[in-house]
Amino acid sequence: MQAIAATVAGSVGEVQTKPIAGLVYAVRFHGDGTPEELNVDGPIADGEGWLWLHFNLADARACHFLDAATPLPQPARAALVSADEHQQLHGSNVCIYGVLADLVCGLSGATEEIGFLHFALTESVFISSRRHQLNAIEATRKELRRGLKVQTPAVLLEVIIGQMTESLDRFADGLTDQLDHAEERILADELNTDRKLVGVRVHRQLVTLRLLMHRFEHDIEAFANPALSPSSASV
Repeated sequence: MQAIAATVAGSVGEVQTKPIAGLVYAVRFHGDGTPEELNVDGPIADGEGWLWLHFNLADARACHFLDAATPLPQPARAALVSADEHQQLHGSNVCIYGVLADLVCGLSGATEEIGFLHFALTESVFISSRRHQLNAIEATRKELRRGLKVQTPAVLLEVIIGQMTESLDRFADGLTDQLDHAEERILADELNTDRKLVGVRVHRQLVTLRLLMHRFEHDIEAFANPALSPSSASV
């Protein structure tokens, strides 16, 4: 965990005494997968197990921290702070990183706006970032608070992607129902103009997400490190 201690300290050898700028959520997972939510308003101490650190990219200091202080390969650091809104998923025997689509989360739940989760993980840390509050992250947090145990960062990725797929599917089905049950011709035309455009965007992101996962599940078999495969551990 020394690399993680260096990460949250901000620089190698520096003792952390302040909160991490832009960190909005942090969890330590113990050996049996039990989550312990950490106080982001204070320093994150080193300890046993592995960490999930979730950042708000609207804070420029978070972007600087992720770009400069993370013990990750340069392409993974770039993905964490990128403004790119194209879904992508990359992996090697040391790191998995990418950008995935999700629904933006509002005060009353998932909205029809598409947001993007940026992430990078190793055997000992899952680091994620976003510019908007995301539905899958909030859903995952709720599951953890209900007692969900997660053994590895790779399995956490699997959990989050499952939440993304479920919410995008449910939203797309809801749009279809709205169109099918429009009673007035004028209202139906308005829905066909506006809602179909929203539905196309959501459907495109959902298809891309599933294609990425299918390709990745095939490619990950070539990785030398089985700890980065979600199938190597159970939730």
